[in-house]
Amino acid sequence: MRRGLALPTFGPDARPEGILRVCRTAEDMGYDSLRTGDRVLAPHVPGAPYPSGDGEMPRAYENHMDPLVALTFAAAHTTRVHLGTTS
Repeated sequence: MRRGLALPTFGPDARPEGILRVCRTAEDMGYDSLRTGDRVLAPHVPGAPYPSGDGEMPRAYENHMDPLVALTFAAAHTTRVHLGTTS
């Protein structure tokens, strides 16, 4: 079985420091891949309620990093994990 982690490309950890921390942790723990979401925008009118709290997406999660920029940064700080996007 292969294991992967999501890079923090949205929300409060969507910063270079957050991505670097996940990259180092993934490689140290033997994970096989790192993935990002494929979106750069939060939905203005979501089709379904957010899965926690009152159903509203927290404002901190409206901040999205460009997935290709995040993956490029991750590639510069990893040596063996596979990188990609998810839907």
